[in-house]
Amino acid sequence: MKLPPRLLLVAGAAVLIAVAVFLASPQPVAPPVPTNAATAPPEDGSVFTPPAAPTPEEIKTAAAFTPEFPDFNGGPPLLPALPLQKGELPWEARVRAVIEAEGMSPAQRADMLLKLMPTLPVEGRESTTEEAVKMLPNSGYPVARDVIMNPGTYGPALNVLFADLMERPPEIALPTLLQIARIQQHPFAPNARDNLQLLLGEDYGANWNRWDAAIRAALAAKR
Repeated sequence: MKLPPRLLLVAGAAVLIAVAVFLASPQPVAPPVPTNAATAPPEDGSVFTPPAAPTPEEIKTAAAFTPEFPDFNGGPPLLPALPLQKGELPWEARVRAVIEAEGMSPAQRADMLLKLMPTLPVEGRESTTEEAVKMLPNSGYPVARDVIMNPGTYGPALNVLFADLMERPPEIALPTLLQIARIQQHPFAPNARDNLQLLLGEDYGANWNRWDAAIRAALAAKR
């Protein structure tokens, strides 16, 4: 069936309008083709040069090596295996000096290690705390109380201190747990309250006076 000329003009105009709208609308942009970041030239125009491979002497004397990062395009390694430093690290020497110091009691050594711990590299803080709690007697526990109650103490070191606290006698563990539970921003506050509930068989929520009374009663019953 033939359309009248007027209808043909109207239909043609509609098509032109549709094309114009399509061309004016934002078109999706194809994502860039990913490039190998290792082989793409740096923005500053410099050329990446991997570190030199270890010498035969370094290979012979090294205790261990870092992992090698290969070039998956078949080129030389992006980062060769490098020999790790041998011998005692400076922070290890500082810890050893405290442990081997003469004329000091175990509690004094533990105190010095706990004070030294925040100044050490992070890789030495947990192990130093472990050494401190191993030699810390119950009679000297107050030197650890300030450290464990500090919300800013290094996290893995707090883990060590909290695990050690749960091995201490009730007269040390219960009051210290209550003090930690009352510090709202302390990362172990919820754990401290849960452990109090477990040890005392009651849950007093945030009623610290009730907790304190329950702890005093529990300790009195053990005497």
